[in-house]
Amino acid sequence: MTEPQHAKFAPSAAHRWMACPASLKAEQGQPDVQSSYALEGTAAHALAEYCLSEDEDPHQFIGWWYEPGGEITLVPDDGRLIEGECWKIDEEMAEHVASYTAFVHGIPGSKFYEVRVHFTEDGWGTADVIVVGEDEWTVVDLKYGKGVQVYAEGNEQLRCCALGALNDYEDLVGTPDTIRVVIHQPRLDHVSEEVLTVGQVRAWQRKELIPAIKKAGGKRPRFNPGEKQCRFCKARMTCPARAKAFDDYAEAAKVIEPLNMLNTTQIGAALEKAKIVEGYIKDLRAHAFELLQSGGSIPGWKLVEGRKSRSWDDEDLVRASAKRFRGLDIEKHELISPAQLEKMTAKDHPLLVAHCVVSKGKPTMAPEDDKRPALDMALEGFENREKENEK
Repeated sequence: MTEPQHAKFAPSAAHRWMACPASLKAEQGQPDVQSSYALEGTAAHALAEYCLSEDEDPHQFIGWWYEPGGEITLVPDDGRLIEGECWKIDEEMAEHVASYTAFVHGIPGSKFYEVRVHFTEDGWGTADVIVVGEDEWTVVDLKYGKGVQVYAEGNEQLRCCALGALNDYEDLVGTPDTIRVVIHQPRLDHVSEEVLTVGQVRAWQRKELIPAIKKAGGKRPRFNPGEKQCRFCKARMTCPARAKAFDDYAEAAKVIEPLNMLNTTQIGAALEKAKIVEGYIKDLRAHAFELLQSGGSIPGWKLVEGRKSRSWDDEDLVRASAKRFRGLDIEKHELISPAQLEKMTAKDHPLLVAHCVVSKGKPTMAPEDDKRPALDMALEGFENREKENEK
């Protein structure tokens, strides 16, 4: 019988369903929204896997594209791929992936890449790298994001993979003395490790994992909203428990003492609850922005043009033109920006007048009494379609 593509209990979501049992069922049927960050991370993983498997240098793929869903996911630029649907590998990605692959190459032992491991009957996932050493196994997870620093200690995903590696391979290659789990986050220059004995992994399975699976798979699992488990939950926009937590915080704020009267215990408790509220408000703003951008209206709010950006129309021409101005150095590691030139000279410098291009600011949400005029989103949408047709 063929194993389903997606596990009921996924290691990558273990931090969520272990903390909030009801999230497992709440996420079922929710749409998968592919963000640019997720596409970028998937591209980095694909590049890393290929370079590790084939012993290639990531830098040779600069200018290539990651194409999701293809039989071969790394392809040269042939002019047919669309940014947003695919991801172009640049020098920065190649450099960070090279840092990661060098780290993996430096671990002694037999290496296995993109390995599916099973930690329970309905729970499996893919470990980026498993290294089987003489006395120690190493499980490595590449985290390409840079928004949140991730740590290995107590990391539920890594422990699920370590347990899965034991379940699948212990009988084949023997029992290690220890399992080292590693988070490698190259864009933050961050490596975090935790060394566990087999006994510690099995104890965690017995005391924490199995009870969590029973709760999440039960008939009436409970919600437990929190900053970490709600952050990427697919059900967070429709979650009644999260909305209630926000309402409860708002009610408590009505009777809270003035800030300078709070003791340290009250401050700590309020800050902990504020994490949920801040996440809720962030999603609320994003949802409101989408409504306004699609042409809807929200009392008291509108979309206005955000901060404009400036760039050069032709960098080579700017370099050539700059030679006419004695003592003007417009090169650092790269051509300086219009804003930097303005600081060095004046707002009406001839280079700025002749070659500076001012781009429209991205739409941003503002109160109704903001002095900037409201954007006509129907017109904005038409202009965007016209630009797409010109490409």
